[in-house]
Amino acid sequence: MSKTFRPSTLNQRLLLPPELREWLPEGHLALCVSEVGDALDLSARFVGYEQGAGRGQPPYAPALRGKLLVYAYCTGTPASRQIERAT
Repeated sequence: MSKTFRPSTLNQRLLLPPELREWLPEGHLALCVSEVGDALDLSARFVGYEQGAGRGQPPYAPALRGKLLVYAYCTGTPASRQIERAT
């Protein structure tokens, strides 16, 4: 049985603005990091989730966490507590 992840998509509908992508201008660093992150093969990261106990809330997808870390490092926010406050 595979582990389910919390859904995350930049195209999801919200109240304001309708899409998350509309918050960012064309060519923004976050969009570049997201595109590169989507192109990576992260299949090895899913092995631990496949063998998990299945308890607790669904985790965030490894690709989403990786994108967040890369973007934070690129913008000069290397500390986990700073990243937490920023998100």
